[in-house]
Amino acid sequence: TIEWYSDSSLQNLILASDTLTPSSAAGIYTYYAIENNFGCKSVAQEVSLTINSLPSSPIASNDSVYCDGETIADVNVSGGSGNFTWYSNADLSTIFNQGSSTVSPTISSVGSQRLYVTETDTNGCTSASADSVLVTINPIPSVPSISGSSVICSNYNSVNSAYYGNGGSYGSQKAIGNGGQYNWYSNYSAIQVGDSIFAPTTPGIYSIGLTETNVFGCESDTSSVVTITVNDVPLIDSIIVTDVLGGCADSTGLFEVFASNGSTGSSLSYQAVIFGNRTFNGNNNLFASLPAGSYDSVLVQDNNGCYSNYSIVSLTAPGQPTALEVLSADTLYCLGDLINS
Repeated sequence: TIEWYSDSSLQNLILASDTLTPSSAAGIYTYYAIENNFGCKSVAQEVSLTINSLPSSPIASNDSVYCDGETIADVNVSGGSGNFTWYSNADLSTIFNQGSSTVSPTISSVGSQRLYVTETDTNGCTSASADSVLVTINPIPSVPSISGSSVICSNYNSVNSAYYGNGGSYGSQKAIGNGGQYNWYSNYSAIQVGDSIFAPTTPGIYSIGLTETNVFGCESDTSSVVTITVNDVPLIDSIIVTDVLGGCADSTGLFEVFASNGSTGSSLSYQAVIFGNRTFNGNNNLFASLPAGSYDSVLVQDNNGCYSNYSIVSLTAPGQPTALEVLSADTLYCLGDLINS
């Protein structure tokens, strides 16, 4: 029988067996083995065993995210003074690089690459687990385009665009793209972010470029630059009203519109809604032979196609009744209810 002892004096018997399974904990262990044949013992044989501890798992650099076309930085690992081995798969069967603490990812197009790293110390022991780093390349949007009028009036946002229409001089610049965030630039400076519509209201000449940023935060290249002119608009300075001289049936009322040019050298034309019809008065600023009433959308247009904001003119007549005052409040009834006067 083989007897195993933990001391050279053979006082502390560990096990009587042909095989001894030592401790699995790191450390240095010494055992003494003898053969005991019915009380006759052999000379003790010393056996020494060293169990080295595993190195700690290395720490890879943080995950990184890029937009397509950007330069991909190296990734690195920190740990002990051992040898680092990089793998391209989670089961650590395919070696990517061996021996270096810094490696260059091979990803070069949209997608992702995860690298795993372990450390082997001078005793030949490898860390129990690997750390990993993920490198991601996101797509950039295709280059957007700009659609719209090359000439815009400065009061586009304040005039009644439904009345005048959205085309022609009252158009705006619209981004055509993929539905991301649109970034408008003038002379490489951002002038508006987020909106797909650009309608500047300050007169001047603009050289406009456009980019688009997607949900990954990647910005496209700049669109072709377009030049737009924003014209000033005419201004109605005053309207002189002459009320009807006779009764309500008389048509002696008039009003005269005084306006200043929006753009230098521009001629003005005058118009108003009379009896429900839009009436063009040419360059004549006097609207005459009018009965008492309210005249909507009195405005001025210059030869750039730009309109002033509109005004409303009221003409009264002698003896004209004042507007009725309805004393009852709005009331709701159900079918069959008694309706009060």
